[in-house]
Amino acid sequence: MKLCLVGSSRFMDQYRAVNRELTLLGHVVYTITTISTSIANENERPSEEEKIMLDLVHLRKIQESDGVVLITDESGYYGESTKRELMWTDMLDKQIYFPEDLSRRPRTFDNDFREFAKAKSSKDPKAMQDYYDRTYREGKTQTVVGY
Repeated sequence: MKLCLVGSSRFMDQYRAVNRELTLLGHVVYTITTISTSIANENERPSEEEKIMLDLVHLRKIQESDGVVLITDESGYYGESTKRELMWTDMLDKQIYFPEDLSRRPRTFDNDFREFAKAKSSKDPKAMQDYYDRTYREGKTQTVVGY
């Protein structure tokens, strides 16, 4: 899935960790580019015009995503910008997730799946029947593991 991270930039360590975890699970992750709040270093803080542009681009990232992942702390804190992003997500009928909602491992395609694909692509009904008979005898009920 394409996912956009939303939340307060005061949780940058969580942003980095969730970005890495979701990417390793096979998701395309959009995230914030820079810290634009008062916790930013003076030389990194964007101008007012740059802040507006960053906010608009982030809304565009949400629009292009399948859903958003809310980054927050134990108290559930989020600010006005995040509230606006969540409202935008809801207006677009997109899903709002928490990081723990997306912990599934990606599918694996092993040799069994390769055999299945070979039998299926042969368009030979006997090849498919042989494949099903063999996997049934071996007690294999799934060729694809995961989702």
